[in-house]
Amino acid sequence: MKRTAKQELVALYFRYRQLIETVRESFDFDGLTPDHEELLDVVCEHWHNGTPLTVRQVMSFEHLASTVTIHRRLKKLRAMELIALETSQSDSRKREIIPTKTALDLFSAKAKAMQTATR
Repeated sequence: MKRTAKQELVALYFRYRQLIETVRESFDFDGLTPDHEELLDVVCEHWHNGTPLTVRQVMSFEHLASTVTIHRRLKKLRAMELIALETSQSDSRKREIIPTKTALDLFSAKAKAMQTATR
């Protein structure tokens, strides 16, 4: 029985999800939730685009969570060594959030999972 294009896309998606779950397990981050990953993605995407976010900026992202919850998630990401805080070069009072080598390794592994899923 021949699969339709839609069925192929659905199968591709589930192959990708399975590979991503394997990546998550290999990094063994106890307590890394989808909410933490979403925050990590937002922070690292800004950094990648050359506009690192400050802690204050992230705390104002009400669409992600309350300020208290965002602060808690940032602390967890720091404890997991996925992000670090650096003093801004333009204003020494500001602390910019940057990804660590571990976070970049995680993103790299996810990208490899995407490549693998499409083969």
